Amino acid sequence: MPCLSIIIPVHNTAGYLQKCVDSVRAQTLSDIEIILAENLSDDGSSELCDEIAVSDSRIKVIHLDIAGLSHARNCALKVASAPYIGYVDSDDFISNDMYENMYGAAIKYNADVVYCNFRRFSPDMPVPEDSGSGAETVRRPDDVIADMFMERISSSACTKIFRKELLENNPFPEGMYFEDHAVVYRIIGKSSVCVHIDRDYYYYLQRDSSICHTLSPEKEYHFFMAEYDRIGYLDKSLEIPSRTKDAIFRMQVLNCFLHLKNILKMKDASGFGNEISDMRAKLLSLKPEKQRMNGKLRYRLFRLEYLWPLFRLSHSL
Repeated sequence: MPCLSIIIPVHNTAGYLQKCVDSVRAQTLSDIEIILAENLSDDGSSELCDEIAVSDSRIKVIHLDIAGLSHARNCALKVASAPYIGYVDSDDFISNDMYENMYGAAIKYNADVVYCNFRRFSPDMPVPEDSGSGAETVRRPDDVIADMFMERISSSACTKIFRKELLENNPFPEGMYFEDHAVVYRIIGKSSVCVHIDRDYYYYLQRDSSICHTLSPEKEYHFFMAEYDRIGYLDKSLEIPSRTKDAIFRMQVLNCFLHLKNILKMKDASGFGNEISDMRAKLLSLKPEKQRMNGKLRYRLFRLEYLWPLFRLSHSL
């Protein structure tokens, strides 16, 4: 049985897939399985997955008839056989010692989650070199989540490995964009031991056509919901200093206002009246907590409640 299963969802990334898979096949940790979860590609990615699998017995390919990153991850998890799981997006790539060091830390500290840093790059720039001290730090899950909420740690599942049971009990939400933002902190919240390795092992490709760089009213609404749910989790589940909680609360509320503003600005938002009303209602439900907000947030809340037509008009110009 392999010690680590690496899941790569594939959807219309034929131009990047070979480099991605090659970086995983080249891992110094050889006792791995690689699961290519392809769903409804029409650019040759499906055929390429089958071709790549011929060259390496560690590769499994599953073809799915429903699109979606979460669906691909959840289906691939069902066929994964290793006790730890890692994820790589099919247009990214990783350092060749990423999983040896992360799995080694998981075993050394009996960790449920191990996470590393990442580097951004674009097709027209040279690939940056690894950086970081390589230091390993054992951390409380609540502190990791707090840093995630403060955007000091990426919410991406791809910079982490997880004990498989955590993922089986906390599937990725299907039919939702920004699924990592919505669920990874909850997965970490179910863990007992987390370890950070201070190295940039993961290389995240920024391309204009990716999901995160092509926003829409639906995506803004999903992002809003992920941010809003964090507010409830904050007071209910996190054991961190109250001062830190209040700072995170203000940041999450601000992010929710920004997503509402963004959707109001979009020309194609006219068909999302119910979603906009829901966003407004959820923000107004925070009124009892306005003492935790700064002056600007309280003013925005006032305008949202009493000057809604003006608020909506001013953000749709």
